[in-house]
Amino acid sequence: MLNLAVRNTNKLIREKSKTENVRLGRLFTKKDTARLMAELCEIPDKEKIYILDPGAGTGILSAALVEKICNSGNSSIKEIHLTCYETNPDFLPMLKNNLERIRKKCRHDFKIKLISTVSDKSFLIDCADSYRESLFTDESFKFDIIIANPPEELLEKKSLEASVFEDICTSDTDASVLFTMLSAVMLNEGGQICALLPTQIAYSAYLSKFRKKLLSLVYIERMHIFAKKAKAKYAADPTKKSMIFKLRAGEAPDAIYISSSYDDGALENVKLLPAFEQSYIIRGEDKNIVLVKNEEEAEILKYVESQPATLSSLGLKMKTGLTLESRYPDLLRDTMGENVLPLISPNCIKNGRITFPLPNRKNQFIMPRIPSLMQKNKNMLFIKRVPAKSDGRRFICGIYLGSQFPKFRYISTHNKLNYLDYEDDREMNAAMIHGVYAVLSSMLYERYCAIISLSAQINAKDYADLPMPSEETLCAIGSKLGFVRDLSFKNCDAIVNVAIKNSKSDMKKKL
Repeated sequence: MLNLAVRNTNKLIREKSKTENVRLGRLFTKKDTARLMAELCEIPDKEKIYILDPGAGTGILSAALVEKICNSGNSSIKEIHLTCYETNPDFLPMLKNNLERIRKKCRHDFKIKLISTVSDKSFLIDCADSYRESLFTDESFKFDIIIANPPEELLEKKSLEASVFEDICTSDTDASVLFTMLSAVMLNEGGQICALLPTQIAYSAYLSKFRKKLLSLVYIERMHIFAKKAKAKYAADPTKKSMIFKLRAGEAPDAIYISSSYDDGALENVKLLPAFEQSYIIRGEDKNIVLVKNEEEAEILKYVESQPATLSSLGLKMKTGLTLESRYPDLLRDTMGENVLPLISPNCIKNGRITFPLPNRKNQFIMPRIPSLMQKNKNMLFIKRVPAKSDGRRFICGIYLGSQFPKFRYISTHNKLNYLDYEDDREMNAAMIHGVYAVLSSMLYERYCAIISLSAQINAKDYADLPMPSEETLCAIGSKLGFVRDLSFKNCDAIVNVAIKNSKSDMKKKL
């Protein structure tokens, strides 16, 4: 059945132009992914099973799930009631044709009656009443299994589809988010959702209301993460743009199971990790979801979080640079002059230090007529807020010592920089600033931060609770780093791992 749907879908793609081929190929669920999603679904032991495919396409996911049910060998299953939604007129004829051929196969080979309904209406609009009146929805609109690869398109907050979900939409929202939320209110008790969703759902700040509401209705039973090998030798393996969420209605158990693969989800290549506690994976008021791809990452997570301090407990705070160039073009200057201050930018970070001024660059100085564009000239650690792909790292740091500009009481900083400083009037000494630099530049922390926040952009407020060694250990690390005068990533790794290797495992061997 799955092979039939995939074969016919590939035929449809080939009939389109080359440009359309590429676009359509991205829309449809890959064969291995569809089989994995069907495999994750638990088949209920009942006579009639009700299934919803809210973004059916050509029926690949429906075919995979019906095939799984038919091959389950459960003799109590007599009927499968399948509801499909699809609005694309190019897909509808093939969807109906595939379902008809699957219906005949179910009846002939398995003696199971497949009753399918195909709607060309918008799922979000047609089923909106299920969300408005979720507590009173007719049981006929409830499903045992919802399997979905919803469309990824941005819906305006004021659109007809999104207007129903105003309690979770703080801005324009991806349609897949709304598909998932609507699906959650359409489950029978114990019902399941298996959905291929954007990975950003797990951590994006603007989706915090969505996660809170969703996890009040269903719980995460299983996640599957699609990973790819890192290009840099020691970099963290990045995740792909989509992942599988398996959700279930009912009371949440203690455990969440996570699996991963480096392909499209071929069953033989799926790696299942040991169970994690719900509270370990789902964190904080915003219900951010930590994505762990392998046992090594799980160990890194536990290891770093065993450190005794945090940035905030050390009195440190990561802040965002003051000056957004586009807002103050009239204040920028190319050369030093009276009442002009240095403007430190991300380009000034060179080999772990701040190099200023840079040769042949414009707008390196600013005349700060506004007090909010000035900050005290003192020791700080600068961090690129948006690292470039060529950097190959999340934390690109530069040690800045106030003594570099002894004539200036104040400087200014570019908005694309973060800077780390004490919250009060204290100033980091050389040992402390070198120690923090070494820790953030180590592969241990690079890997850790890639796990807890998949976004490459470093938002200052997200790192207040970043676990850190004690102040004593940081100063010891910094003294060592300052003594050898080598700020390379390799040297930071070596010094950090030696300094904090007194935990249960020596991460130096792992990294």
